[in-house]
Amino acid sequence: MISKLNKIQYGIALKKSGAILTFSVRSNEGGDFCGDTQTELQDPNWGGQQWLVDQLWHAEWVRTHSTPWYNASYDTPTNDFKADDLVVVKVTSIVEIESADIDLLASDEKILRWSWRNEPAGYDRTVAGMKDYPHKRIMKQFLHDAVDYYRTWGYYSVKDKKGK
Repeated sequence: MISKLNKIQYGIALKKSGAILTFSVRSNEGGDFCGDTQTELQDPNWGGQQWLVDQLWHAEWVRTHSTPWYNASYDTPTNDFKADDLVVVKVTSIVEIESADIDLLASDEKILRWSWRNEPAGYDRTVAGMKDYPHKRIMKQFLHDAVDYYRTWGYYSVKDKKGK
């Protein structure tokens, strides 16, 4: 492990249950004079991710103010709750930071092999180069990004002609 730190954020909880409010995001597609999406605070029983921010004043402002749906965003969501029913809470989480190697998944390897289909030795050189490359993680990320490019542009199908 490289390091460990405490991350402090603030949320808004229901006074009765202590449960932290979650949020939902909806599309405003086709709407005039509004943002692309709207964010709304919701009852935690409905599921979703907790609404958390990095500043105490920010959570307090959202607790007492509601933004109209057409301007609502994560930073300034619509809040249909009564301010007296809510309380700002401090949420502390432990974050562990570790180095991580990026390995090619089996499907990524298959795509990489496909990209070298006209020159099979090219795949072997690429993978062998990863072993000698001083920044292996960067090279692996580059290969992973190349694989994503092939997926995005439809150069690869998960199933081959035999349906495997």
